[in-house]
Amino acid sequence: GTPVSDVVQTQDGTHWFATLSDGVVAMPNLNAKVVDSDAGILNDHIKRVQFDPKGGLLAADNRGTLTYFDSELQVVSSFQSEVRKEGEFIHFDAVRNRWLVSFADLYLLDEQLRVIDRLEGNFKHASLLENEGLITLNGTLTDSVPYNGQKFGRTYSLIPPDNSRVIQVWADENGNRWALTFVGLYRNNEKLITHPSDAIRPLACSGKDGRVFLMNDLQHVVILDGGESTDTIIVPEHFHEPSSAIRIKCRNDRLILVYPSQLLVYHTRNAEWFRYGISSGLPNADIHDADFHYGLLAVATFQGIYLLPEQGNGKAPIPSLKLEKVKAQGELLKTPLTDKLHFEPEQKDIEMLFRVISPQSRGDIRFFYRMDNPTAVFEENRSGNVFQFRSLAYGAHVLEVYAEDASRQRTNTAKFTLVLHPPFYSTPWFIALCILFGFALLYTGFRWRIRSVKRHAKLMTDLRDSQMTALRAQMNPHFIFNVLNSIQGLFALRRTERANEMLSRFSDLMRSILQVSDKNSIPLSKELELIRLYLELESARFGSKFSYAIEVSEKLNPEEVMVPSLLIQPYVENAMKHGLLHQKGEKRLEVRFRSVNDGSALEVTIKDNGVGREEASRLRKREHLPFATAANSSRLALLNADRTGPNVVVKDLKDEGGKALGTEVILCIPLNTDS
Repeated sequence: GTPVSDVVQTQDGTHWFATLSDGVVAMPNLNAKVVDSDAGILNDHIKRVQFDPKGGLLAADNRGTLTYFDSELQVVSSFQSEVRKEGEFIHFDAVRNRWLVSFADLYLLDEQLRVIDRLEGNFKHASLLENEGLITLNGTLTDSVPYNGQKFGRTYSLIPPDNSRVIQVWADENGNRWALTFVGLYRNNEKLITHPSDAIRPLACSGKDGRVFLMNDLQHVVILDGGESTDTIIVPEHFHEPSSAIRIKCRNDRLILVYPSQLLVYHTRNAEWFRYGISSGLPNADIHDADFHYGLLAVATFQGIYLLPEQGNGKAPIPSLKLEKVKAQGELLKTPLTDKLHFEPEQKDIEMLFRVISPQSRGDIRFFYRMDNPTAVFEENRSGNVFQFRSLAYGAHVLEVYAEDASRQRTNTAKFTLVLHPPFYSTPWFIALCILFGFALLYTGFRWRIRSVKRHAKLMTDLRDSQMTALRAQMNPHFIFNVLNSIQGLFALRRTERANEMLSRFSDLMRSILQVSDKNSIPLSKELELIRLYLELESARFGSKFSYAIEVSEKLNPEEVMVPSLLIQPYVENAMKHGLLHQKGEKRLEVRFRSVNDGSALEVTIKDNGVGREEASRLRKREHLPFATAANSSRLALLNADRTGPNVVVKDLKDEGGKALGTEVILCIPLNTDS
């Protein structure tokens, strides 16, 4: 009924019609037929359709007229009820070759649609009980009607299973009476399922295999077998309707859901859904009933009877989504529009325009998206096909978009990666370079401070000179560059949090050293703090293969015991550099403190499981005493000048076969000294 100005056929066989009033309409099937008043029926407002076993079709309209078509769709006979009301149901009794039809009153008709008997009432549903007649829904009451194929007997009402209104009644092949109410589903007055209090109007049908299909919400159909819930059929999301189905039917291995604007057919054998709507040739409103017979689908509408061949291609052409253009800072993006789009740092204001080609392109199209969260629920874009991103953060963002046309057909989900490149001063390499430059300045300033102190330390004793020598040794460039390299590596791996933590600890160590560098003695607690800071930095450098332990005797009070500043840490560093650096596998360092000689001296034991002194000397390619060890040995000798016995003892740890197991260094530091 729509004037057509042009038509084209695509490679998949779909015909696209340019109409003068309904926009562009796509139909995958041109074999659909329409039976209306031009084909011999008196009224186009069809309410119910039903096939008989021979392929004949019976159609009831909304004014009491019944029309029978043969398998060639030729009008054979018709019937006009006395009360011109809409048809409520059509049922064919295949055993007695009788039609049971309701136009409010219940009619018993033969094959030529001649009246055999009539029962006054307001009949909504009826179903045959074997050898017992009919079970019917008459208004709000459930009736039992005796029936022998020639006339109806005297009816009697059945007590409803609850106080709720009955919606459907039927009988299955096993003689069970079923009743569907707003409260629940009953079999022989036994409640099987309770509907939720906010449920929509439920619908049910019974298949030939004895299974019952119950739809009591918008998205699910419950399957009952033997009264037990055995499975659930989920209506695909892109087939959802905002309102509930108005009828459901079971035909062989097919479940038919009838909506005002579409039909959904579910094949129970292969668990596959098919949709029939405007793109299949149906009108977009006033669909009331449907029936299936050997590959032919008959649909009752208020525009006549639509006959569609069921070929498994009830799937309408899927609408397609296309990125039309992209603007950045108000200007069109000149680069190709691929699924990965790159933007300069100043292009933070981005606008994307999408287009949808749909079988019903004139209809309302809705766009949905989600950003940077693959598990989030898609949100509708309030700006239609224009997506606007203001002040997008630097980095890569993943945008997923799909659209739905007016018939709720959904496009495939398109995924785009938007890469907003940061300015050079925000890149990791530039930050790392600034940090390295800062540390170079810090190191230069630190070296300058050492040289300045040395120039003005002419009056200091040999002890003071050895102290500063030890300071220079322990803060050697290798240690600084090792730490800087570790920090740079962390920034390169984008482990910014770990790099900042390491940088903070290195800063704390530098600050602590500067604080004690001009002091002869410091509390043992301060020396322990310096050692811990140093080992934490080394732990970050070596990773999980390195572990350490610091033990302090309970007899020592670290806050009260005073030790020469920066004396112990260089020995710890020496163990790390020459003992553990080249050690393969697990690296372990132990530092223990205890008082000896009745509390007059502090014994410090530094033990590692490294390669040993011989291997370390070979790796250095020349025999020499490490710089830190030489400086501090001289310092300890000055501290122990008035005492006898060794002040530094170095033990090579070996197993029974002579294999190196590490090195143990024992320092003896006199207490109660001002040095």
